[in-house]
Amino acid sequence: MLYREFVPEDLEQCVRLAAQAWPVREHISKEKDSWRVFEPYVGIGRAWSNWTCVACLDSGEVIGLVFGDIRGVSDSSSIRRMVRSEAAAFGGIAIGRFGRLERTVPLIWNFMMTELKLIVNRPEADAEIMLLLLDEKYRGKGIGRELVDRFASAARGHGAKKMSVYTDDQASNWRFYESYGFARARLFYDNWSSYFEGKPSTGIRYVMGL
Repeated sequence: MLYREFVPEDLEQCVRLAAQAWPVREHISKEKDSWRVFEPYVGIGRAWSNWTCVACLDSGEVIGLVFGDIRGVSDSSSIRRMVRSEAAAFGGIAIGRFGRLERTVPLIWNFMMTELKLIVNRPEADAEIMLLLLDEKYRGKGIGRELVDRFASAARGHGAKKMSVYTDDQASNWRFYESYGFARARLFYDNWSSYFEGKPSTGIRYVMGL
């Protein structure tokens, strides 16, 4: 197993991992390539992160990733990169760049509402996992824990004392985070997950000491 930084060429494989983790329902898209709806999602996660790691097989196939943000570790272009990623994501969705969606306006609205709630419900922490994905065929082998371990170690190296992560109770593996040692810090109605999954979903903000 090889662990290395994310590079732009990894994007499609990472998007496919996201689509595997969260299968696209027909009320979102009926297109054959509906997995592409996750391209802006992964892109935003990358733009909001200043630390990345992907897990690869010897063949080069990406089977897992973690994107994270360590507070105080950034560069002069980070804000511009974040703004550009959000604008490109919403603009691309609006013009159908990522495939035809069934109802574009509700999708964007619910995504933005959850983003706002994430800001309002952000717990005090020095580092945050922005995105964690693992191919379902390789779960239970310690790879996800290794990815989080690597981010936690990097965060501690920059003086971080607390680490947080956001998940929900419908589409994400919240049990993994609790078994890792995270504790629930905030609960709220998750507009995006509820709309995407087609049933009420609770957003969960977790935090743990490093």
